Amino acid sequence: MVRARPVRRALPAWVAGAALAAVALVALAPASPAAAAPACTKYASLSGSDSAAGTESAPFRTSQKLVDSLSSGQVGCLQPGATFGGVKVNRSGITLTTAPGGAKATILGKTWVPEAANDVVFDGLVINGRTSGARVSPDVQGDRVVFRNNDITNDNTAICLHIGSNIGSGIAYGVVVDSNRIFRCGRMPATGFDHGIYVNHAYDTRITNNLIFDNADYGVHLYPGANRTYVANNVIDGNGRGVTFSGEGGLVSSNNLVENNVISNSLVKSNVESWWASGVGVGNRADRNCLFNGRTGNVNLSNGGFTASDNITADPMFTNRAAKDFTLRAGSPCIGKVPTAGLTPSPPPSLGPPDVPVPSTPVSNPLKPRSRTSPDSGDRSMSQPLTPRQRVLGPAARPTRGQVVTHRRMVVRLLTRVGRLERRVLGTRTAPVPEALTTRPRVSAAEMRATRVGAADALRRVTILLNRVSGRHDAVPRTVVPRRVPATIGQVRVTEVLARATVRRATLVERILARR
Repeated sequence: MVRARPVRRALPAWVAGAALAAVALVALAPASPAAAAPACTKYASLSGSDSAAGTESAPFRTSQKLVDSLSSGQVGCLQPGATFGGVKVNRSGITLTTAPGGAKATILGKTWVPEAANDVVFDGLVINGRTSGARVSPDVQGDRVVFRNNDITNDNTAICLHIGSNIGSGIAYGVVVDSNRIFRCGRMPATGFDHGIYVNHAYDTRITNNLIFDNADYGVHLYPGANRTYVANNVIDGNGRGVTFSGEGGLVSSNNLVENNVISNSLVKSNVESWWASGVGVGNRADRNCLFNGRTGNVNLSNGGFTASDNITADPMFTNRAAKDFTLRAGSPCIGKVPTAGLTPSPPPSLGPPDVPVPSTPVSNPLKPRSRTSPDSGDRSMSQPLTPRQRVLGPAARPTRGQVVTHRRMVVRLLTRVGRLERRVLGTRTAPVPEALTTRPRVSAAEMRATRVGAADALRRVTILLNRVSGRHDAVPRTVVPRRVPATIGQVRVTEVLARATVRRATLVERILARR
């Protein structure tokens, strides 16, 4: 990457003036290497115009225009201290950062890196998804995406950094999360489903040197298909839960290494634990960590699927935890296990066989929308409120009968909606609702499987319709439903994910038909 040379000319007024805002974010500045900022290729400022040239003297107005203007190898710089809207990154090989001369610029809204955008870098920004309305932000399906030196939050409204997808939107490879502060992520009171870092379906993710604190649920959630993840030299403190190795829906998380971290003060459950719906991960390790004061203990091995060795249990002796100063006082037993100052942890040992190769070229995602902004992935009407007991037990909790009834009605409405679209597009008769969804609802494994099958079938059928009306030839998702689906809140949430994807695709079909 090209590095900036010392700036010898006077900075524009919009840059110099933004320096006054720096004081407001001093407390949030992450522990980061003392490296020169990348050289800026193009600029955006609140006083600019999207019809301008994007130069330092004639900047763009919006972050989206700036990102769309960049080519591989170029760096887009945002006005220091200013707040811009969310971005969908449509280009590979680009960097988005703050221009020199002041506080970090803020991206307020949805930040999305779809599968076709690879080798993207976010450096030295405040990334806040509070206003996006989405369930996750930033949302990453591209490969080798880097988040470095950022402050990432959503002010307790949703999940923060989400890596990879288990519903066909793109498996992520080689994502790096280094030297960030990730905090106040997830709805409160805690639901068990909203996390600081959510490694969904991904390979070779690297999470190092971060401060991950005060998030509603897990600090680092390896679920359901996180593989060969390396988690090292992070402070993971004051979250609802610490770190989990988990799997569900035909996926398991395997060959992940969590080492040399401080994991402390989890408010709801253990600092390190696991959970498996079907199948158990292998090769997962939690070694040489400093663990302290988990609500229900430090390490919970009861569900299996990981080993823990050479960990120490001790007060890390933070300098000022109340002020979020997670440096360590002299004499701390956890020296060497917090973010390193200007150093990168040693490369991880082999984390298992390369059972899925890392693609050398981008693999297009046939299901991604082609709009400039992300479709809403946070249809909260599909996320049923939890009981106090369910909040404590998390994904393993049993649903109530009322939740099961609402869950089934949601799936039946989706099947009906897709059937009507089939009649409009294909001229076929509406398929009847499956018999399994017409009987009396019960809190049972059979009920959970029937609704999951129904949601998966709706997603398959609506994708065929989207191909037809858009003139595309995209692959149709094939969601495999296990023979036995346990009656848990976790399974309800999996079906909700399929339902949201179906709603998004059905909405796209309806919009296309409305324009005809």
